[in-house]
Amino acid sequence: MAFYELGRLLLRGRVTGPPTVRDRRQRLLALGVREIPVSSEIAMSAAQLSNLHLDPIDRIIVATALVEDAVLLTADGGILEWPDPLMRQDARR
Repeated sequence: MAFYELGRLLLRGRVTGPPTVRDRRQRLLALGVREIPVSSEIAMSAAQLSNLHLDPIDRIIVATALVEDAVLLTADGGILEWPDPLMRQDARR
C-alpha cells in the first residue's frame, strides 16, 4: 500500500528522488525497510480505527504499523496529528 501511495506521489511530482516507484522500492529495501503483506488482521483493524480520516489506503498503512508494532514514516499531516499511540516519524524532516 505504501508503495502504491509513493508511486502516485511520484507521478504527480509531489516527491522527488528515483524516477520510478520500483527504483525507490529497491533503495528503501536496501536500507532495511520491511514489506508487510496486508493480512485479515490488518484489514479488520483498519476498519475499526477511530478519529482517523477515511482514506482507505492510509487506514491500511496505519493499521499495519499498529498490528506489527512498527514505526510509521509519514509526511501525512492527518496521520502525524492523529491522537493515538501510533509510533510515527515525521518524514518531512
